[in-house]
Amino acid sequence: MLIDTEGRVRTSLKLDPKVSYVGSFSEGLADVLVKRRESTASGFIDERGEWAIPLEYDRVDPFSGGLARVAKGPITGYINRQGEFVWKTATWGPW
Repeated sequence: MLIDTEGRVRTSLKLDPKVSYVGSFSEGLADVLVKRRESTASGFIDERGEWAIPLEYDRVDPFSGGLARVAKGPITGYINRQGEFVWKTATWGPW
């Protein structure tokens, strides 16, 4: 379940039991981390608890200024709220 800053239940989520982390909402989206067999995957949910951006990233940061920093394999960059890269590079170095 998601609780707002005043302690009210906002929505009851029915997420996969493999979800190990749901971050705070930033710009209407919260980052989610799911454990898979030998790895993890990250994506974003909206305030209704529905997937806004699928679990396709290795690592994500919260949205700020309409963009979120993400890593997907050797690519690091920034995505918009539709999950589209607006800038990316394979030469950035470690997260």
